[in-house]
Amino acid sequence: AGVIPGATSVYKVISNINNQAVAFTHNQVAIPVSGGGAVVIAAANPNRKRLTISVNANSSRIYIGGAGVTNANGFNMEPGAVMVFDDMTAAVYGLNNDAMITTNVDYIEETY
Repeated sequence: AGVIPGATSVYKVISNINNQAVAFTHNQVAIPVSGGGAVVIAAANPNRKRLTISVNANSSRIYIGGAGVTNANGFNMEPGAVMVFDDMTAAVYGLNNDAMITTNVDYIEETY
């Protein structure tokens, strides 16, 4: 399993569903305080079938989107929010909206 810069942990589990090898990878990414720019939460992966993103409940709001994500064009995720994307192969970026709190974001990537 690859590690994204800023990720604090990587876990990989291999299982078999419908005779297909399935890998689940977990990472935690720290998104720095506002002004730090967008951070890659999950790199592009053509083999990804599902991506689950959750914002730590003790963090601040983030905005997710593509490389040019801003608080105006990004999708708002509040602390404790969880989003699941099926067939999302593109990179997902996060932008912190808080000037004082670094936000921790977890994601689980499911690949076949």
